[in-house]
Amino acid sequence: INHMTRETNEMYELLSEDDSWRLKWMGCLNAPHLGYFNDVALSRDGSLFATHMYDRGTPYWRLALLSLSKSRTGFVYQWRKNTGFLKMRNSEGSFPNGISISDDESSLFVNYVFDRRTAKLDINNPAVKAEHFSRGTPDNAFVDGEFLWVATQDNSAADFLVFCSDPGSQCSAPYTIYKLRQDDLSVVEKFSFEKTQMGLVTVGVPLNNKLWLGTFRGDRIASFELGH
Repeated sequence: INHMTRETNEMYELLSEDDSWRLKWMGCLNAPHLGYFNDVALSRDGSLFATHMYDRGTPYWRLALLSLSKSRTGFVYQWRKNTGFLKMRNSEGSFPNGISISDDESSLFVNYVFDRRTAKLDINNPAVKAEHFSRGTPDNAFVDGEFLWVATQDNSAADFLVFCSDPGSQCSAPYTIYKLRQDDLSVVEKFSFEKTQMGLVTVGVPLNNKLWLGTFRGDRIASFELGH
């Protein structure tokens, strides 16, 4: 997602060449008027889904009020070559953030920050099929077979000031990673941390019996051992 100077979805191909990696730019899509994207999920046929967080240009003071009222600020766009961007029915929510698509491409999983909600949306007949409400604010999710890993930030505004006020140090604000069942978004396991080597975690990716973590404020990735 590119926010400057115009709002676009940029597409790159990751290529392996001579024991190294490079990105090849493949093209871009201009956002609709007032579109302000956060995340994208791709389909095999070349279509895509994108979360529209809120109208581009919305002042921060209004976002602060919306975070308290939990009003609907955005929705999911679906893009096809023959239609362009169209709003997906029944996808509205308060600050849509991360979006993922199931392996069979029948469902979308959308995290709504201000709602503290993860929703499962049916693609063919757009409707909410299941929901999970977190203690913290959900950011991104990772599809893992029949499961879904959701990263949530459990910090308050006061926590951010306490743990993250020094830009030269690591932010150790609390967070939780949920392992959910895709069919009904019920909790299988959850892993909570605070005052560790990193905080403000945005994603958890399982690999080789570890869960790998990323953050939007830090200079590192981290991992921890899974117990099975």
